Amino acid sequence: DAVVTTGAIMIPMGPGSAIRQAFDAVGAEMNMIDTTGRMRYRLAHGDYDLPPGGGGLYGMIEFALEGDVDQAQALFARFREAMGWWTPLDSITMREWLDQYTDNEKVKSLFNGYTAALMGVGIHEMGAGTFFQFLKGSSKGSQFGLAAEGNGDLMASLAGGLESHGATILRRTQVNEIVVENNRVVGVRVVTDGQERVISTDYVLSNTGPDRTVELAGGDDAFESSYIARLRTQDHAATIFHVSFLMDRPLIDDLDGSLVLGNNTNLIYLEIPSNISPHIAPPGRHLHTAYGAPVDSANVDYQGELDNTLAELEQNFPGVLEEAEFV
Repeated sequence: DAVVTTGAIMIPMGPGSAIRQAFDAVGAEMNMIDTTGRMRYRLAHGDYDLPPGGGGLYGMIEFALEGDVDQAQALFARFREAMGWWTPLDSITMREWLDQYTDNEKVKSLFNGYTAALMGVGIHEMGAGTFFQFLKGSSKGSQFGLAAEGNGDLMASLAGGLESHGATILRRTQVNEIVVENNRVVGVRVVTDGQERVISTDYVLSNTGPDRTVELAGGDDAFESSYIARLRTQDHAATIFHVSFLMDRPLIDDLDGSLVLGNNTNLIYLEIPSNISPHIAPPGRHLHTAYGAPVDSANVDYQGELDNTLAELEQNFPGVLEEAEFV
């Protein structure tokens, strides 16, 4: 059987990442394969591999501008300014920021693929400030990798580390309520082993997302109004279409990292995890993961845009829909 990972494919794994620090704190093994810098970008006129020695941002810009050095240097200087002395605000989108300095649509397509692949939304929905904060962080020696045995194995390792320090982990347990009394958290109401119980606690750390956390804790009225107002601004999920499939051959023989596609409407990302960790696919088979993103995250045509993600996969790799075994 193939190990099909749900959730993140590129996981922060450097010593400064919160995930690495959590594993280190409890002595858990973080079994990762480093894929830092193994990025390839595709536009209509070709592919571009990030150089291993740095200089990737300038190279991306020059690639999108098809070798126009003067335009590339001018736009790169604007990027350096935004990452240095003045970071733009989120009052404008990254699309609007780019519109100030270039009318080249291939540049915008490239960075649209970049933001959609790494952050889940396109440049027309991504705040310019948020984009550059991410870009600055990723340029400071960040490391990313693939969970060698899949994300389930990674979480099992973390759980084991926590348990070795005396923690109790309830698996297959549903939280139905964060219990609040007199404006203070006092516990959580859960169903485990078919039985409902309340676990008393002074603190609750929720990773269900802010909307679900508010719902579990009693709804909007239980929270300060300005927090709720901010939460309801652009109140929609960033949908990602996740398509995993097996083939008898890899679609790209030498892709041992990620392909970011800026030449499509919905298809944004392809990885061949078995090129990186061969044992996660059955012998003689190759596991692929493709991602798509909606054009407008607030108004998603789920079936139509998923269908188009598959159609664009076929356009980029003719014959794939007939050859692939979708899992």
